[in-house]
Parts: sequence; structure tokens; C-alpha cells
Amino acid sequence: GRPAPPFQLAAYDGSPVTSAQVAGQPHLIYFWFTNCPPCVRTGPLLVELHNKYAAQGFKIIGVNNDKLLELPYDDALRTTYVKTLGIKFPNAHSSKEIQEAYGGVSVYPTMFFVDKTGTVVKHFVNFQDKAVLEAAIQSTMGR
Repeated sequence: GRPAPPFQLAAYDGSPVTSAQVAGQPHLIYFWFTNCPPCVRTGPLLVELHNKYAAQGFKIIGVNNDKLLELPYDDALRTTYVKTLGIKFPNAHSSKEIQEAYGGVSVYPTMFFVDKTGTVVKHFVNFQDKAVLEAAIQSTMGR
């Protein structure tokens, strides 16, 4: 139940992805990296849930940690990966600042569900099944 830390990141194309863009809206901050086995399983579930709940105001922001982990993936590969999975929610490069602000994220995926007041209401580490994720979204949305 702590306030979600503010952030300012850069999308793969350099455009800004910020906490201000989701202020006042229920959302998920999803820390992941390309080809991480549990992230590969989580990604399609988030796509499905994003497609179901985005029209109701639920947002997801993907925070990719490839660069911080010094993985050999470039923006072209990341973009292809995101398109292949059908991800339509914004994705941005992580930073040391956001990792530290969110408690030193070091296991992936890590997910923070934030309600419309800006309070972290759920926090998951590692793979979660669809039912758990959907219940967290509904709870975050106040349903």
C-alpha cells in the first residue's frame, strides 16, 4: 500500500513513457526482459488481459531490462518480439532509477499493480497464471 514511484523512461523509438501518462488510472508496471522464460509465458496473458480491460481504463506499461542486464538484444529485435507477441501497450527501456525506486527489481517478471490513487495494491514476482493476473486487475480497478 505505498505510493507508486514516479518515472520517466524512453520507448524504443525514443518517445517518453512516464508515470504522468497513467496518473489517475489503474495500471500495471511490468518489469521484464526479452526471452526470459517466465516473461515469455506472461506476455501473451498480459496481451489478452490488456485487450479485455484497456477499454475500461486499465493500462499496462512494459519496462524492458535488456540493456541494464547487458543482454545482446537491440531495439529492432525487441520491437519484433513485442509485435510477435501482439503487445500493444507501451514498452520502454528500464533505468537504474526506476529499478531502485521500485525496490531493487532483480527477478523477472516483476509486476506492480497501481490503483487510480497511485497506490501499489498488488506486487507479484515471477510467473502468475491468468486467473491471478485477472483478479489483480479487477481488484486494482476497484471491482
